Amino acid sequence: DNVAAWRLTALASTREGELGVAVYDLVVFQDFFVELDLPPTIAQGDEITVTVTLHNYLPQAQTVRLEPTPAGWYDVVSAPGTVLLSPNDVAVASFTVRARRAGEFSLQVAAVGERMSDVVAGDITVEAP
Repeated sequence: DNVAAWRLTALASTREGELGVAVYDLVVFQDFFVELDLPPTIAQGDEITVTVTLHNYLPQAQTVRLEPTPAGWYDVVSAPGTVLLSPNDVAVASFTVRARRAGEFSLQVAAVGERMSDVVAGDITVEAP
């Protein structure tokens, strides 16, 4: 997960039997992460636009290169490029793939930045025509 909430609970007792408790909520997140938007099902031969949302919570700008991991079930029709992300900014990039084979697959995309990188994968079903 890119954002997680944790609850810390501490219990203590003295030799005299006195009890104490403390509860703290902690929220943590990555300074840079990507999200992938895929349809759950497509047909073999379909071309789809893959949308990638990039979140940069770093105090510096960074240039990010998107790299889909090659797989035998699809062809890249229009390759992703690079995105310049300002500090504390969100951007969207996209590229197009064509489904070559039917089956259950995963599409993995790496977002390689100058300061931080991330990899995300999404599941997709390709149905025979």
